[in-house]
Amino acid sequence: MTNWHTPFNVTQHAEYEKNIQWQRGPNNFDLNLGVAPIQTVREILYISNDGHAPLREKTWFIHFTDFRIENVPETISGLTVRTTLRRKGRILDETVMLRHNDVVIGENKINYRLDDMNHVPVNNITEYGGTLDTWNANLTKAMIEDPSFGVTLRLQSHLFYPHKETCIIDKVEIRVY
Repeated sequence: MTNWHTPFNVTQHAEYEKNIQWQRGPNNFDLNLGVAPIQTVREILYISNDGHAPLREKTWFIHFTDFRIENVPETISGLTVRTTLRRKGRILDETVMLRHNDVVIGENKINYRLDDMNHVPVNNITEYGGTLDTWNANLTKAMIEDPSFGVTLRLQSHLFYPHKETCIIDKVEIRVY
């Protein structure tokens, strides 16, 4: 098992320009500078529009790579991604996938964990994968040591409740088993 590792490179891209971009502090779009959290440039909206299609927004894809993981075992039995996000009870996963060579790989590990009232739990730390979960990605030591290896996230507004919330990413980490 490796220690937890954090990325040295963070980039983003839009599927559609209308999706919500990420920034590191106000008007700072270089996501690799500084230690401030990464946040959406504005609130993510969900409007229920009676009689029409609801407005449910998504963020740009954000890519965390170059984890510089040391002591990777020769045979990979599993991998865990741990995120620390301030979801404010309204922001859900849309994409949580591994990436290699600028392509997402394996399973999408989205987690729509809701409480009994359909609220997103306010716990800010979520783990995806595990000691015996390779994400169906045929992981190899060389792949994990490659600087292009990492995680892609995209978040979306809550599926049921109208809201307007900013999302903040405090930390993304990887551990290999």
